[in-house]
Amino acid sequence: MYLSRAELDPTRRETMVALISPQKFHGAVENAFAGARRRRLWRLDQLGEKLYLLLLSEERPDLTALCAQFGTGAPPETRPYDPLLERVTAGSCWQFRLTANPTRSKKDSADHTARGTLKPCYLEVEQEEWLWAQAAKHGFAVSEGSFAVTRKQTYHFKKNGTRPVTLLAVTYEGILQVTDPEAFKALLCEGVGRGKAYGLGLMTIIHRGGDHGWDARLFPAHAGVIPRRCPSSKMLASFPRLRGGDPSPSPGTVCLYAFSPPTRGFHIDNPAQKADNRFILNAERGKVYAVF
Repeated sequence: MYLSRAELDPTRRETMVALISPQKFHGAVENAFAGARRRRLWRLDQLGEKLYLLLLSEERPDLTALCAQFGTGAPPETRPYDPLLERVTAGSCWQFRLTANPTRSKKDSADHTARGTLKPCYLEVEQEEWLWAQAAKHGFAVSEGSFAVTRKQTYHFKKNGTRPVTLLAVTYEGILQVTDPEAFKALLCEGVGRGKAYGLGLMTIIHRGGDHGWDARLFPAHAGVIPRRCPSSKMLASFPRLRGGDPSPSPGTVCLYAFSPPTRGFHIDNPAQKADNRFILNAERGKVYAVF
């Protein structure tokens, strides 16, 4: 397996069109491989002011044409994925990012014997329930408060230029624990949920704790949450604002957890601290910190 990334230029007309019509990226991804076309996992990720297309595949791709059509001129990067898979063991904890299409089956009230129709999970509580259900199926566990929905987007486009498609994309970030390594590895390689052709279903992970080691060399910003612990200090510099000037430093003794963009939410190692400490979350202004 290989994990690749290509930097995209969002100011190019071709990229602008593809950002609202993800089937165009799908076609470019499939053209990066020789032989018969088949579905591969890919995802769009924002890192600071840079936009990347992340691709997981069994063969090494040729992203020359994709970069020429949508890229900035920077060369694509490809690295082996198998060393990461070998580190997945029962009980191991990982920080993750997943952009998926959560759906639920809705029965026809007039015909209880008929199969239910799939409906998007627009409510956040439904989106969280969907992830818990997938965890039970795919060999990992998440607890309440260990993850957050950090982004939602609805795509409206026409498949093959005729059939209208509406697709909900929800990004989850947080911490999980592996319960069944083989099932979890299958999830990492095969994806989860619907909409894989349109950049959904790819989960990326980074090992929790330590110095990140090999994971840090495998595009760490795309692996989901990136922890940065701020030791006790008198002043804490907040995250940059999304608009306007930077906020002034905030006083206090702090322990800071920063999520990779978009900056939303945080996680505290010790749940017992939640009852005794004051938490301040202001993602829209760019601040995410906890004061003890």
